[in-house]
Amino acid sequence: MSGSIAGKIQKQFGQIDFDNPIISYKYYSVEIETKVSRLDSLNIIAIFLVQVIILLVEPSGFIMHLLIFISSLFIVFWLSAASNRVGIDFFYKKIQVKNKFSFINIIRTLLRVPQSLAFDEIADIYNEEGFYYGKNQTRNFIVIKTSRHHKIRIARFKNESDSKKLIDLLRPHVVGKPGIID
Repeated sequence: MSGSIAGKIQKQFGQIDFDNPIISYKYYSVEIETKVSRLDSLNIIAIFLVQVIILLVEPSGFIMHLLIFISSLFIVFWLSAASNRVGIDFFYKKIQVKNKFSFINIIRTLLRVPQSLAFDEIADIYNEEGFYYGKNQTRNFIVIKTSRHHKIRIARFKNESDSKKLIDLLRPHVVGKPGIID
């Protein structure tokens, strides 16, 4: 029965001894919320502060400032792309991915990156180690690859073992599963 899948995952995952991401279990769903850390916030503020300083020091050169602004938006998108609120619904067999920053959701819509996926659209779910600005320079991301070859980072973990453990528990239930209920 699909209603017990979230309970089984909770029991098999065991004790959660980390505070980011927050994983909550409901009867038919699992919710994963990656918090934006203070360091993330400071990095984002610093990016825009550097722009203001450059603008004050060198007020001419509109194209240079435009390029710096566009590259800053890219860096902010990259920093906050894994700060998602993800709902995995085992009853309706879909994953809903929303970012806390509405402009990230708008950019994803413009780039046609799906924010709601049926399980049968998911080709794979895997761990990806990536560079990250912070205390520990690498993080482990849970990544969903869609059948249309989009990669969506849904959560960020400090430890690879936690990331892989959750992936191993989710994979049999979410990758390529058609229909509305078992």
